[in-house]
Amino acid sequence: MPTYPTPSTTPRPLPPVPISFIDDPSADGVAAALLAFTPVLKSQVEASRKAGGNVIDPPLTNYALVQFHVTMPEWLGIMPRRVIEARKEVLKELSASAGLPLYMNECDSEQNVFATYGQYEFLKNVYKKYDPTGINVRFMKGPPGL
Repeated sequence: MPTYPTPSTTPRPLPPVPISFIDDPSADGVAAALLAFTPVLKSQVEASRKAGGNVIDPPLTNYALVQFHVTMPEWLGIMPRRVIEARKEVLKELSASAGLPLYMNECDSEQNVFATYGQYEFLKNVYKKYDPTGINVRFMKGPPGL
């Protein structure tokens, strides 16, 4: 078994990534994938609002959080197109209800996460107050909307 130096003291070279690996439809490079559904009850939304709520402000109904997570090897560098398209298809096929889907927590630059929040206008006003020039939006990769 090969021995690697301690990462904190000596960097090790990353393995080369052949372009054919990224474009090969039979090899998507996924190290792990997760699709999880977490029910959120109307009573939980009510309790949240009673305690002051938050900017997400979900609709007052039962719904499910859908977590779709893909882990790629760190040396891959980019997510293959096939994986991106498959994720989009899964999200498109999930049935949506009024006020849903809400994008929560982590998202990618293609998801307009903030516009799905019930307190979107409040969030935009706070953002303008603390970053009036929009420097964070212009220079940080992330979701659109602010």
